[in-house]
Amino acid sequence: MGTTKSQGDVRPDWTAIGWMSLVWAGVLIAFLTYLGVPESLRSLRTPYERQPVFDPSRDPAVGAKPMLPTRDVLGRDLAAFVRGSDRVLLAVLGPCDSWSASQVNPASLRHGERDRVILVWLSSEETVRRKAERLPSQFCAIADPKGVLAVQLNAYWMPRYYLLDSSLRVVECQPRGVDLQEWGGWE
Repeated sequence: MGTTKSQGDVRPDWTAIGWMSLVWAGVLIAFLTYLGVPESLRSLRTPYERQPVFDPSRDPAVGAKPMLPTRDVLGRDLAAFVRGSDRVLLAVLGPCDSWSASQVNPASLRHGERDRVILVWLSSEETVRRKAERLPSQFCAIADPKGVLAVQLNAYWMPRYYLLDSSLRVVECQPRGVDLQEWGGWE
């Protein structure tokens, strides 16, 4: 610690004391912050350490009824829409403007006259409504802007498909690594 002499007075050099105090305060704060941050947050600094892994046990069970809204974005009743259908394909496509959504041609999804397709987009209701107005009558669209339905369905990749019965219960989930053309559930 230095001193300053002024007419015989001995006073401490406050500049040196201030800088040293600031350095030690910084070290203490950094140490306490590190101790106080949970491991789950500390691991976010290295995102490649914890990659999400697909877990097929999170897929909806056969016979489960996903929490679909009662009406699509155009106001049509979903139960009436699928009544009498042979098969119902539920497709989680991602956001309307995403690459995965752009890769889906609606005409390629429907096979028979009595097949129905429910498209789920992770976009606002208004955005999905604009898309839905241009779809054929065998299609309906649902907005899932917060991804709640996508999480419930374990839509780990998009587009992901689910075969439903006419009561909107899960019959089969698209397996990982199998595209729609190879999947026996819809062919």
